[in-house]
Amino acid sequence: FDGSMDDQSPIAAVEGLQRHAVGHNVTQTSSSHGGLYAYYFDTSGYIEAPVNINPSVHPELTMGAWVKAGAYNHNNLAGSYDTSRHIITSDNGGHDRSLSIDFRSGATGWSVFAGEKGVVGSFPIKTDAWTFVAAVYTADKVTLYVDGEVITGDAMMGEGRSSIRIGSNGATGTGLHGTIDDVFVYNAALRSDELDYLRTIRLNVPPPVSGSAAYAMSCRPDQEQGGSYLAVPTHGSISGMP
Repeated sequence: FDGSMDDQSPIAAVEGLQRHAVGHNVTQTSSSHGGLYAYYFDTSGYIEAPVNINPSVHPELTMGAWVKAGAYNHNNLAGSYDTSRHIITSDNGGHDRSLSIDFRSGATGWSVFAGEKGVVGSFPIKTDAWTFVAAVYTADKVTLYVDGEVITGDAMMGEGRSSIRIGSNGATGTGLHGTIDDVFVYNAALRSDELDYLRTIRLNVPPPVSGSAAYAMSCRPDQEQGGSYLAVPTHGSISGMP
């Protein structure tokens, strides 16, 4: 999120496949995770990108971001986590692919949607601190990754929206109170060590997967850090990883 929401992937530009995102009631902030900018969400806004993450399109998928969740108050709906607060989602009501803050796995915390299997989680939220969160989907499993820790559960996914929304699914009461930076999506099921690598490196964009095309939202190639990325890989081996 360093300067715009445009798709600036070099490969996408060459192939004419640029897919620009659009923000709705979100605020650009310099309070980012190491880059120039991030986006602040006040529970009422979201960013929408024309990227289809449904199982019929990408049977295996990894998505995530750096998130700084704001402090919450159970007595204040706008700041409460007593409902789903989405980070990245395609949900249209069927617990479709989503990385969220939720309470329905037994405790309020970082969670993932698992279709007919409900909600898998959770890890506690560290408010006002940057946290690396990711969801990894395969045919019948989903893994929640938070700062190096993992929970895996069963999944039975249906089809959601044909685009992703960042920060909310657009419905009242689903918006995040906090800041999101460095959003990424791979159409491969990355391993925990690959996610460890993404969490600990700082490059101008996360590294591509071998043989991949790419989608890079708001990443400026002349800047040293930041940006968000969608790789469309042929397999799950990250280029340049030790």
